[in-house]
Amino acid sequence: AWCGVLDSLDEALETIVSGLGGTISNRMGDGYLVVFDGVSRAVRFGEQITRAAKSLDLELRVGIHAGEIEQQGQQIAGVAVHTAARVQAVADPGEILVTEPVMSMSFGSGLEFLPRGEQELRGLPGRWRLWSVAG
Repeated sequence: AWCGVLDSLDEALETIVSGLGGTISNRMGDGYLVVFDGVSRAVRFGEQITRAAKSLDLELRVGIHAGEIEQQGQQIAGVAVHTAARVQAVADPGEILVTEPVMSMSFGSGLEFLPRGEQELRGLPGRWRLWSVAG
């Protein structure tokens, strides 16, 4: 039954990513790394995939960060990838959590964010101001 749920989530993810012009870069068990050419598309993806997951009785944790990436074959790597993973790790179930750069770059998009405070992100220097997507 679990494999069927994951297959349904995979289908939804592929449809949403394709519709928003993104690329699925890495798959890690029941986790995904998806790349978009704009932060608003990434947040819209987060909103749509969390709704799709909820319809399957799942609550995803979504972390979004904007930064430089390195291409390694078909996958990507770099500090930005690690940052997004650390942001995802501190998100609550069902929450879309973004870094300050994502929130700032979304200005004028109609997206709304709620301050989530500053967090230490494992393995990264300093404290990071995070924002939760409203709605």
